[in-house]
Order: sequence, then structure tokens, then C-alpha cells
Amino acid sequence: MRRRYWIQGILFVVLVMLSYGLFENTYTKDYVSVMENISVSSVDKSDPLYKEIEQKASRLR
Repeated sequence: MRRRYWIQGILFVVLVMLSYGLFENTYTKDYVSVMENISVSSVDKSDPLYKEIEQKASRLR
């Protein structure tokens, strides 16, 4: 019975270490920092180019 608790404790520690590794991913931090600095511009629907794209898109569907 006591051995079972040791195995469960060790598995718990291993799972905690693995989950910490998933959340502390450097690639994720880099991606989020890049995404925070990107600005998105809105589309002007009265722009002639936008209207032309809309017309051709409806024909090509």
C-alpha cells in the first residue's frame, strides 16, 4: 500500500514537470511577443480596389 503512494507521488511530480515544460515554451513566448507588436489595419470598403476584388470574387466562386 505504501509503495502505491510512492508511485503516485512520483507520477504526480513527473506530470507537473512535463506540464511546466509545455507552458514555459520559448517558441510560444516569441510568437506571442511578435503577435502583440503587429498592427492590423481596417479595410476601407469604399476603396475601388476593394470593390473590384469583391466583384471578381463573386464571379469566381
